[in-house]
Amino acid sequence: MRCVRLSFLLLLITLSSRAATNFVAHGGAHIPPFASWATAATNVSAAIAVATDGNLVMISNGWYVGPIALTNRSLAFEGQGEASTFLP
Repeated sequence: MRCVRLSFLLLLITLSSRAATNFVAHGGAHIPPFASWATAATNVSAAIAVATDGNLVMISNGWYVGPIALTNRSLAFEGQGEASTFLP
């Protein structure tokens, strides 16, 4: 029984420490913290600004221009396709 409780506790800690995803799409509503495609940021800089250490910044198809400032955080980026997501 003690092993089951410990396993459950470790599972809860793992789930609560999962990083969030911040979305970027030209058609998003630009509502922080950009937690879905519907409320996505319309530029990459805005999503980076609200992202916390360990977050994934998911970027929809399209061209995204403008300054992108990366801070001292560990972030992951994922585009919706190598041939259709551009960060010049």
